[in-house]
Order: sequence, then structure tokens, then C-alpha cells
Amino acid sequence: MPVATRSSEVVARARAVHVESPRAFRYDRATLEGQGDRMGVFGTRLFGQVDRVAGLFSVRTRFFHINFVPLVPLASYLIFEEKSGSGNRGIELKKLRWNSVLLAWLRTPLWIACGISSVIGLVTGLGIQHDWQAAAPMLGLAALTGAAFYASYRFSAASFERACELARMVGLPPEFTAALEQRFNRSFVPDLAQ
Repeated sequence: MPVATRSSEVVARARAVHVESPRAFRYDRATLEGQGDRMGVFGTRLFGQVDRVAGLFSVRTRFFHINFVPLVPLASYLIFEEKSGSGNRGIELKKLRWNSVLLAWLRTPLWIACGISSVIGLVTGLGIQHDWQAAAPMLGLAALTGAAFYASYRFSAASFERACELARMVGLPPEFTAALEQRFNRSFVPDLAQ
């Protein structure tokens, strides 16, 4: 049986909870009556993806955010990756995963700095004077922060031991452990001391 089919069946049988996506807000005259010219997005959202096992799951933390800047961590989840795209399904972890929280807080200034320095560098270089010498430091900063942002995702994959620890922590069924063994080409040895 393919891993994708097996993992989706396991996810369906696991004691999964549905993590709600933020509701869409209608911007029309009746909805905005008497609200002035304020603009902003706030609520809860998942940030800080760490310990990812491609095609199976990752750990993310739900934050209270303002304009997609994560501020207050609320809870960490083991989120299952599903191809159906019906939203995020996951299991709430007992403790907050601080590596997820710290990476969410680290990634935010990285993408903001990358965006701002890219715009400033391009405006300086493509502006009236075409001063590429003055634009080079800003474009270098954009490249550096963009590479750091990419690396924060690339190097946050879960090891086999960490993936098995997460599976054991939330009590996933044996079929899920078999999918992990197949993904990493290693054998899972249960901890008999527990």
C-alpha cells in the first residue's frame, strides 16, 4: 500500500482535531459602516513549522497575530499533511514546543527585512540615477536574509528519533510508525521502560 494512502487512513483514524482557519471578512459598505478607515488582520494562525516529516506531519504553533506577525503563542500542534486540502488537521501537544515558537519569531523579522531591503535596493538601483553601487548593500542584505529564511525551513526537518518520539508522545497507531519506518528506511524500537 502506498505511503500517501496509508498515512491518510491513519490520519483519519487518529484522534485528530480540526484546527480552524480564520474566517474570511467581507469588505463592503454595510460591514464597514461606522468603523472609520482602520485596516488590519488579527486573530489566530499557525506559524513556526518545525520537525517536518515530508508527506506525514510537522509541528506548528498557534499564535495570536496582528497583520500576520506572531505575537503570543497559544498551543502547539502535530499537524498532518493531507493532499485533500480540507484544512489543517492535527493533535494538540501537551506542552508548547519552544523551538517552533522561537523559529516563528525568528522568521518574521527575516522575511520583513528581506522584503524591505529588496524594495529599497531595487528602487535605488532602478531609480532616476541608476545607482547600483548604493543599491548593492541593500540587495546583499536582501539575499542574506532571504537565504536565512529559506535555511530556517530547510534545516528544520525531523530526525527519525524525533519523529518516533512525537508519534509515541501523541499515541499514533502502529500503522503510522510503519509509515515512519518506511520513510526513513529504519526500524522503530519501542521504549519498554515506559
